Amino acid sequence: MLQSRNFRLMLFVLIFLLGAASRIVHIDNLSLWVDEGYAYYHSNNPDLILSLSRDTHPPLYFATFRLWQEVAGRSELSLRYFSYLPSMLSIAVITLLAAEVVRARGGNPRQSLVPLLAALFMALADSEIFLSQEARHYTWLVFWVTSSMWAFLRWLRTGERRALYIWIVCTVAVSYTHYLGTLTGIVQGLYALLFLRGRQRLQAVGALVVSALLLSPWLLLVGRQQIGHDGYQWSQPLSLALLRDIRRKWFGDMWPLTMGLALLGSVTLVYGRRIQARLRPFGAHLLLLMWALIPFLLVVILNEFIPVLQPRRLTTLTPPLVLLLAFGVANFRPPARAFLIAVLVVYGVTTVDYDRPKPPWRELTAQVAPLAQPDDLALIDIAGGDFQMLYYFEQLLPPQTRIVSLKNWRTWETETYYTGLPELVEQYDTVWFMYWNSSDDSGLRILQKAGFVETAQFRQPHAIAVNVFIDLIIYRYDRPPEEPLTTYENGMQLLAAEYNPDSGAVSLLWSIAEPLAQDYTVSAFLLDSGGRLVAQHDGYPAMNTRPTTTWPPNTPVYDWHILETPDGASLPAGTYQLAIKLYRPQDGAFLIATTEDGAEWYTVGTVEIGE
Repeated sequence: MLQSRNFRLMLFVLIFLLGAASRIVHIDNLSLWVDEGYAYYHSNNPDLILSLSRDTHPPLYFATFRLWQEVAGRSELSLRYFSYLPSMLSIAVITLLAAEVVRARGGNPRQSLVPLLAALFMALADSEIFLSQEARHYTWLVFWVTSSMWAFLRWLRTGERRALYIWIVCTVAVSYTHYLGTLTGIVQGLYALLFLRGRQRLQAVGALVVSALLLSPWLLLVGRQQIGHDGYQWSQPLSLALLRDIRRKWFGDMWPLTMGLALLGSVTLVYGRRIQARLRPFGAHLLLLMWALIPFLLVVILNEFIPVLQPRRLTTLTPPLVLLLAFGVANFRPPARAFLIAVLVVYGVTTVDYDRPKPPWRELTAQVAPLAQPDDLALIDIAGGDFQMLYYFEQLLPPQTRIVSLKNWRTWETETYYTGLPELVEQYDTVWFMYWNSSDDSGLRILQKAGFVETAQFRQPHAIAVNVFIDLIIYRYDRPPEEPLTTYENGMQLLAAEYNPDSGAVSLLWSIAEPLAQDYTVSAFLLDSGGRLVAQHDGYPAMNTRPTTTWPPNTPVYDWHILETPDGASLPAGTYQLAIKLYRPQDGAFLIATTEDGAEWYTVGTVEIGE
């Protein structure tokens, strides 16, 4: 039955669907992290070449990522779907590659389980599942190196000129996707020198030379700028802890089993009176070990001179390890083989051994997005990079909001930063400042010098370990006006008031001269042209988080209220009056704090709600 083409196709479809489901589930659950924001930022820079000269990566992914966004949009799902697609393609390509390796080892792919097992283990590979849910180039790298090795082996077997051209194209694509991907080409070149002869060896070396020459124009253009890039600072020195992390990401917590099966996959077991391990043809059996070990060892050596070692940069380990695992399992006979497959499938479906903390930037930005006004300024200064917050500020804040990355400004236009930032903040009265873990406090000092006062903090807890949290914080800074809008009889001064018709949020700025002994309820509401109440929110300031008895004297306090209509419907277009009232309960009734004019509420002014 296994030799039936339709049966094998049915099994492959089921495996493909398993891979599709494992990759799409929860794909947009977590916020983009800094590297994903980095990819978004560089791909959308009008001067892509200048932008990429400031990066440590070649241009293919970023250029195609930009085109993808023009077609599919810039939602989190669409950004990550661009990584999802090549990961799915890799499931198909590794099936073809496995068939070529089976032939090279002297087997018949139609009689072998290895191609289907390779597809299955690629579908369940934690590294592929995790990285297919990131807006980064790593799944494209896996797809290109897998395709390159497939075309290489097919050309060796058939001598087809088409396969040779596909090999060159895929190898160039590898080089233009990630520089470390070229190490697969080194493996192919070493294999050609060791195991090929005559004209075929010359053609193989020539193809690799052509591929290298096609990368050289890019290196000549930006290579000098990329040397010493600060992106290298995130590389790690070789250590036992790092090796454990790499082992877990590619072999899982069941590493004794999976590593043992991978080692077993480097040989072919022949069953007879006794079990024998066959290594012939030697080159074909050695190839996968070379593909897994040589790039890893070269990265470790290179890391001593140029810091490049990071687990995610070793993603080209995935295809050879998947193939070794498939050959290792296929070396067993039923029912042991069926038992191993069942164990690996259950474990692969129920566990994820490849992970990375992703701070909740989206959830943090969502807190302030309804409160921001189009004429506000948004600043970002985050240790490690501002790019992810640039994305969320651009996506969630009002379109006219001025958004500025202080870290990028300091890094790339240092000569204008210390004069330009003071000039910029002088143009605004409200600033939202995402400041987190940065060692540079120049932004804070410039705001304070310009007369801004911190009026609120918006926090989002971030789990960095089990039961260990740190808070991400967006600060609101306001420049208090010289005179209040009104003073209520209880001493509360209303300094400023704004209404956001898009979100229904009312932003208020308060101050007191003396501490208050009572907690007052703030009522923000809209009246239509006939004086009828149409939208309202009553509560303690800052959505019940900052009662008036907690306010320090002579310190501006930011307060906000999201207005709601009685039926929950949107307000029709028209002109409305925004008003603010204060009251507190007393003896079963409500005691109103009147304005300085003796009115029950203060009318801020008219607001226009358009169609």
